[in-house]
Amino acid sequence: MKAIKKDYVTRHNDGRHVQNERRILNDLDHPFIVRLFGTFQDPHRIFFVMEYIAGGELFSRLVKKV
Repeated sequence: MKAIKKDYVTRHNDGRHVQNERRILNDLDHPFIVRLFGTFQDPHRIFFVMEYIAGGELFSRLVKKV
């Protein structure tokens, strides 16, 4: 599960990015791309329920390497 703080999204003006990520993951069906099972939110966070892949998020790994 991926949790994104709503205040972070607001401060960084990332609302469109979160919507695009949800839409793209929802539309894709490929063995090399993590599956999105659904999304939900509470007053403070947005949650993406995804297939479990050990090792963390690819973007975070790429940022550490650069």
